[in-house]
Amino acid sequence: MKWIIMILYFLNVLSSKATYVSVPLHSKITPLKCDKVSEELVCSLSKVDEIEIGIDTSVAGRFVYNLRDIDERLFTSQDRLYVEIIDDSAPVITLSEKKTFIKEGFDPYECVASIEDDSEFVYETYLQDNTVTIVATDIYGNMSTISTDVEFITESEYEVMAYLGDDVLETIENYLVAENLSLDNIGIGIKDIKTNQYYYQNEHKQYIAGSSMKLPLSVLIYNGINEGKFTPSLTLEYKESHVTNGTTVVPLYHTIGDRIRLDTLLRYTLVPSDNIAANMLFDLLARQGSLQKQMTSFFGVTEEEIAVVNSNKITVHYMIRVLEELLDSNNLVKEKYKQLESHILSAYNGRYLKRNLSNVKIAHKCGFYNSNINDTGIVYKNGVPRYLISIYTQSYGKKDASNVTYAERYIAKINQLVYEYYELVDLGLIDD
Repeated sequence: MKWIIMILYFLNVLSSKATYVSVPLHSKITPLKCDKVSEELVCSLSKVDEIEIGIDTSVAGRFVYNLRDIDERLFTSQDRLYVEIIDDSAPVITLSEKKTFIKEGFDPYECVASIEDDSEFVYETYLQDNTVTIVATDIYGNMSTISTDVEFITESEYEVMAYLGDDVLETIENYLVAENLSLDNIGIGIKDIKTNQYYYQNEHKQYIAGSSMKLPLSVLIYNGINEGKFTPSLTLEYKESHVTNGTTVVPLYHTIGDRIRLDTLLRYTLVPSDNIAANMLFDLLARQGSLQKQMTSFFGVTEEEIAVVNSNKITVHYMIRVLEELLDSNNLVKEKYKQLESHILSAYNGRYLKRNLSNVKIAHKCGFYNSNINDTGIVYKNGVPRYLISIYTQSYGKKDASNVTYAERYIAKINQLVYEYYELVDLGLIDD
């Protein structure tokens, strides 16, 4: 920072070595540049003897020194020394790192992280098209100008703006309340993969799983293949005991007594969600020991967490643990589950978690039994997992005029709001 000393009577200038330059009293006004010595500039006056005056240069402004107060032996009159410290450096403007903003109510100053100057200053901001310009001027006329390009979103582009809470779960609860939905009838589990933060509603409440139980079942089978217990080409006999109601494609291609490859049964189980194929896989797994124990201990939960046999009940906490098993330490799908991922990526397109996010990559396994409808999945962004989500409902199985259950619409809307919420977080528009 340069400082200019304008002295109206006389001035000697000292360097850091205190070298004196004498200036006669009542000399002609001369602007002189001085060097700053720490926070004080030492100048001297000369008349018979040398006298030092300490001038504080840390603040710009005008100062008057009464010479008689300096040394009454030398100055009998009230001569004065007039000094003006002038700041000749422009304000420093630092821009914010944010590049995307919500258009409604946007203040261009949101682009500024700070403006710094040793003197008082004023600033103005201008917005033209998508360019913000900031101009800062201090009291000495020093001016800084900086421009930056920005992007805008509108509130109408993000429905989540109408329900924003302090975090993603409170945001979803605001939506449920607005829809007059009972919080007791919906279980929600969310894991933010970027922060490893979990959000739960009715975390340990058991809901009827339906076909979503086929996901942990398949995980155990794929893990068994990886450990060498099974091979993809292993064949299992299709028996009368496997026949059941619900979704079945096995009878379209096979008859009782046929032997069906294990990898084919896994595809039937995960993509069209075939119940006969799932029963055949359950039989295979039961040969290894207790189903209840296998399907809990492997995922690190207690046997009380779920009920595999007969009641077919599950919790959102359990399903988030199942999804976590699919990912490695870098939060990418483990190699041994790549085929499983491929199957659930292709399943039920346009339905449930995918209904409102048709252009978003989602790997999911849904389930339904009467009015108990659910979905669990991995939601991706830029090709990699962004968050895990599991939504279980009860009592919303009634269909609307479009023959779509209300539960499916609620599941779709909740996932849409979660996706938008994290998109706003990733853009730096809201804090999580």
